[in-house]
Amino acid sequence: TFGSLIMLTVAGWALAVFVNSNSAGYTANVGEYIMAGASYFPVVMLFACLYVLLFGLLPRAASLTTWLYYGFVVFMTWLGPLLQLGSNITSFSVMEHIATPPVSEVSWDALGVLLLVAFAMLTVGLLTWRQRNLTS
Repeated sequence: TFGSLIMLTVAGWALAVFVNSNSAGYTANVGEYIMAGASYFPVVMLFACLYVLLFGLLPRAASLTTWLYYGFVVFMTWLGPLLQLGSNITSFSVMEHIATPPVSEVSWDALGVLLLVAFAMLTVGLLTWRQRNLTS
């Protein structure tokens, strides 16, 4: 998971360098783009911890359920605004609760809550995984 944070920050840096080298008259703030990439780290953690939670509770359904939720999030991110679905449906997507920097300001509260939820899912997942009878 630390590797994903590095990957996200390097991707933000690379995007800023690319924008600065190829755009006429527009200069991207490298720090903002690095922060934009790093701000998706709680989302990565949430997916990883969701899998650990489901693997602890329902090991046979963990992979499929995590992939289904990922598909839902991608669908809601790309087609949710086009279909004008209500907020009662779109709020189930984790992407609805984070900002889209550098277009909008990073909401540290939302990122902190996502990290707390991910940590709670990780804790419950590891505890339930440990209580399973793994010898049979």
